[in-house]
Amino acid sequence: MGVRVQSRPRQAEACRVVIVSRAFWVPHVVAKGRPRLARDGRVYTPKRTHKFEQEVCWLAREAGYRAISGPVHIMIRVVLTPPTGWRKADREVSVGCWADDSRIDLDNILKGVCDGLNGVAYIDDHQVCSITATKIWGDTAGIWIQVRPLDDSEMEVT
Repeated sequence: MGVRVQSRPRQAEACRVVIVSRAFWVPHVVAKGRPRLARDGRVYTPKRTHKFEQEVCWLAREAGYRAISGPVHIMIRVVLTPPTGWRKADREVSVGCWADDSRIDLDNILKGVCDGLNGVAYIDDHQVCSITATKIWGDTAGIWIQVRPLDDSEMEVT
C-alpha cells in the first residue's frame, strides 16, 4: 500500500522570488559555538560564531541572493586542509578525500551557515527542507554554499 503525500497548496507565482542557483565561497570554516552564559545571566553567541554568521550573510548578499519564500534546498561543500602534523605525502594523497577524521563536526558547520543565511537566502531557516552536505580535504579551507527553491516534483516517497 503506497503512502499518499498531500502537496502544499500552490502559491501565486508573484509571491515567490525565484533565483538562479548560484554558489558562493566562504574563505574559512567555523563550527557553530555553544551558547555562553554571561555573569549577568544573559545568554549570548560566541564572537567567533557571530562574526562567521555575519560573513556568510554578507557574502550571500554579494552573490545576489534574495529571500526565497517556500521550501529550499541547501548544498554545502566544506573543504578542510589536512593537519600540519601529517606527513607531506599523506597530505597530498588526502586532497579530495572524505575528511572523516577532522575534529570539526559537519552538523555544527551547517548550523552556523543556516543561521547566517537566515533572512537573506530565505525568510527563516524552518524553510530548509533538503540538505546536501559534504566534508572533504583540500588545499584551501573554505565552504561552497548554494541555496535554491524546491518544488513539489522533487519530493520522493518510498
